[in-house]
Amino acid sequence: MNAVAPGIVDTPMHKNDPKEFLKTLQPMGRISEVKDIVDAVVYLTRPVSDRGGAARGRRCARRQMVARESSRPAGAEQRLKELGIKLPAPPEPFGTYMEAVQTGNLLFLSGMLPTEGHGAKFIGRIGAELDVEAGRAAARLAVLNGLAVARNIWERSTK
Repeated sequence: MNAVAPGIVDTPMHKNDPKEFLKTLQPMGRISEVKDIVDAVVYLTRPVSDRGGAARGRRCARRQMVARESSRPAGAEQRLKELGIKLPAPPEPFGTYMEAVQTGNLLFLSGMLPTEGHGAKFIGRIGAELDVEAGRAAARLAVLNGLAVARNIWERSTK
């Protein structure tokens, strides 16, 4: 299962924090930006054949999510459409918990699993019950489920 765990992200939450000190806590030596997260999620949702990578001598991202001249992110819906990605229906929770909690402009998602409806689509470990391709498909489905939940929360909050 893949996870996007960027560490400290340059958001309003950190506007008063000592930036130079925060950089020393990051393995990359810099504070992550929102576009880093978006690029990682889009990369993980691509079919394996469309991915680049240093191991293959190509850049991972073929298109930038943020235009250099304006620093404005591309619309998420537009970007998904350009990539031919259709989000599934948001997964049904397996218990009595919230799949997401919004606090101000932050959205916290619970652990997203590779499920369809109310059932697990993939069960097992890569190298044991699942091969690498199944693991990638499971990771892709989990990311798409997370995006579907985020879209659902956003749609409810803008009505």
